[in-house]
Amino acid sequence: MNDIRLGRLMGVCGVAAGALAAVSVPLYFVYSGAPPASNVLARILLNILTCGALLVFLTGLRHLIRSAGPEFEWPASLVFGSGLAYVPREHAPARLGGPGS
Repeated sequence: MNDIRLGRLMGVCGVAAGALAAVSVPLYFVYSGAPPASNVLARILLNILTCGALLVFLTGLRHLIRSAGPEFEWPASLVFGSGLAYVPREHAPARLGGPGS
């Protein structure tokens, strides 16, 4: 895959991750009591899609940073590692019904 296609895919996934996150947030505040199963399922599916889009975005970002030169290897790894730590930390509680949900 060349850098132009990778940049497009990365941009689409970044925008999709933001849009999916923005769509899923109101689903947490629709019902005052316990939400129905369909609402919970929709939140889980949106969070899984958000995680996937973020991972593709972070992978592309790492590739583009590394392509700037060998001296950017460790910042690229730092960004990618931080993103890999962020994704499960922020999105796993929503799927597990924990305090972050």
